Amino acid sequence: MARQQAYRIATAMLCAGFGLASCGSVTARDKRLRFDGVPFRTSSKAIDKKDSLARFEVVVKNALQSTEGARQAVLHEATTYCIENYGLSDIAWPVDPMDPEQALLLEGDDAVYTGTCDA
Repeated sequence: MARQQAYRIATAMLCAGFGLASCGSVTARDKRLRFDGVPFRTSSKAIDKKDSLARFEVVVKNALQSTEGARQAVLHEATTYCIENYGLSDIAWPVDPMDPEQALLLEGDDAVYTGTCDA
């Protein structure tokens, strides 16, 4: 009887351990920035590194999940790019991603914008 109770306790502790371990991996994914509730994958890069880092391109993957969220993700990624490279957040946009009257600039399902860090 005592042995059976010991097995139940050990099994419960093992299950609790696995439960806590899996919670940690879910939490790590949930730490991604969300825009309009969607965790977009973003990237930014200089258009021509040899010429200048000021001109850049931002890509937001699967932008159609939320057009408003994609616009916010573009602005955030671009601002981060300019701060990291120039220490300033001023950006000159040929097409402003936050202008609701402008259609989202798409290449397939991805939003793609260009801008210039305005130093």
